[in-house]
Formats: sequence, C-alpha cells, structure tokens
Amino acid sequence: MKLLLLVIAFIVPLLANADPVYRLLNLKATDVGYTADITLQEGSGPYGSDIKNLKLETTFESEDTIRIKITDRDRRRWEVPKVVKTKQPTQPPKKVSILWFAFRLYDIHFEEKPFSFEIQRASSGEVLFSTRGTPFVYSDQYITIGTTFPKPDPNLYGAGERAAPFRLETNNQRYTMFNIDNPNFYKENLYGTHPFFLEFRDGRSSGAFLLNSNAQDIIVNNQSLNFITIGGIIDLFVFVGPSPSQVVKQYHTVIGAPFIPAFWSLGWHQSRFGYHNIQEVQQVVQKYKENDLPLDTIWNDIDYMQACEIHHHHHSLSLGLQGFHIR
Repeated sequence: MKLLLLVIAFIVPLLANADPVYRLLNLKATDVGYTADITLQEGSGPYGSDIKNLKLETTFESEDTIRIKITDRDRRRWEVPKVVKTKQPTQPPKKVSILWFAFRLYDIHFEEKPFSFEIQRASSGEVLFSTRGTPFVYSDQYITIGTTFPKPDPNLYGAGERAAPFRLETNNQRYTMFNIDNPNFYKENLYGTHPFFLEFRDGRSSGAFLLNSNAQDIIVNNQSLNFITIGGIIDLFVFVGPSPSQVVKQYHTVIGAPFIPAFWSLGWHQSRFGYHNIQEVQQVVQKYKENDLPLDTIWNDIDYMQACEIHHHHHSLSLGLQGFHIR
C-alpha cells in the first residue's frame, strides 16, 4: 500500500506538468481566411494559469503574406497598438492568376488535435512554417509558438537588435529581446526589439514576424525555432518571399518602411555621458576644429537634465538626448 502511494505521489505531478494539448474546433472559412476556436484539452504549461479558450483568426493579408492571430476568447489581453500596415483585405487573393489579379503563393493546413498548422509554398508544397512537433503554450505570462525545419542547421537571420554574427547560431541559442541601454555587450539586445527571422533554404527564402512587444526570447535549435514571450498575444505574420529582398519588402509592408534620414544625420556624431557644462561641450567642438576632424552633430546625454527642476522637464527631449547640429 505504501509503495502504491509513493508511485501515485510521483506520477501525479508528472501528469500535472504534461505539455498542454489544445484542440481546434469550429473551423470556418471566411471571405479573407479562416476563424476557429482552440480549446485546452489536457496538460498545463510550466507556470500554470493556462488560458483554456482561445480564438483563431487567419487572414490572407496579400498574395505573399498570411497572418495568424490567436487571442483569449473570454477576455481582452494587451496587444501592440495599431501601428502596423496591415491591408485588411476584403477578399482573399486568387489561387489562380487571371490577368491582373494577384494569386496566393501559399496554402495553410490545420491539425485538429493537438492543434497545429503548416504553411506551404503553393507552387511546390514546400513547408515554410510548421508548428507540428513544437510546444504550443498559451498561459497568462508564458506563451510559446514555434516552427520546425526540414534540414538541420538552417540558414537563419534576424532577431535584432544586437552586436552578433549576421547568421543566427543554431546550437540551442537564446536571443533575448528586452530593450535596454547597455554598452553594446556581445549578443545582448540593444534599443530595438525585432522578433523577425528570415530563412534561406535551397535558393529560396521565407520569413516570420511575431507582433508582440513583451519581453521575449527566440530560441534556435538545430531543427527548430521557438518564440517565447511573457505576455500579450500571438500575432504572427509569415512571408513567402521567395527572394531574401522580397521577404524583407513584405516585412516592411507590415511594419512600415524606414524613414529617409536627413543628410546631416549621416555624418560623424559625437556623444558622451559626463559633460558638466556647456563650456566643456564647446571645448570638444573646438578641438575637433583644431585637429581638422569632421563633426556634424554633438549630443548631450541624459545627464544634461540632472539639475533641471521637474516643471522644466517638458522643455527637454523625451529621449534624454539633446543634439546640436554643427554648421
């Protein structure tokens, strides 16, 4: 009897910590994609508080971009404000090219239980993004979704902004995205969060972007990639390329194109934390002139506001930097 109790005491926690299994229900085609319910059937994520009832919205954004959005069906969660350039289509791209009509370059297939989906290149059936065989957890403060790759050691790029090799490492590498101001430590995230990756495979490219602003990791293994975030929702865009430049263009169609910088901003900039007064700044500018060194802009860091009274702060730049264009 004691042995049986010991076995039960050992097995029950294991069962309680089994990976969550979600089931896809009520899949319906719409004018622009699919909708469905996703319901937790069994298991739990590593931190509990799993959300039981989810809502799936799949949108054919364009002929080369598909959007998969998964939200809490019963209550609203944090979402990135509507700053992305989604097209909000009124009809799906055509599957067949007829004259000037666009044609859809991808297909999507769903697995009911455990819930998963695959996005394929329509012309060849090549799988571009597949959640099959990867953990799918949707807890209050722990969300993960990922994809597998058909070949080991995939050619992956992205997961910025950091000082690191251009190609992502695939030996169980964790790329953390939590914006901080650090002195450019190797591989650590800087000011920007870009949960986007591009894969180059057999001469063609595809990519994916998770629209989520919470602290998050991208974990890359030999044959899989997983997004892990501590909050928000899953709002995933998959781009079918097929060239690297087309993937980047499709990505920028969603997030917006970079601004053309002012000509003077492309020159040499001097910035330093620790100027005590304007005279020190003037001396630095003078030394540049005396040594015939180029200088287009000099910046004061956040310390220039330290002596300001709080009611004067609205006169300062919100980013904590003040620039002087050298004419």
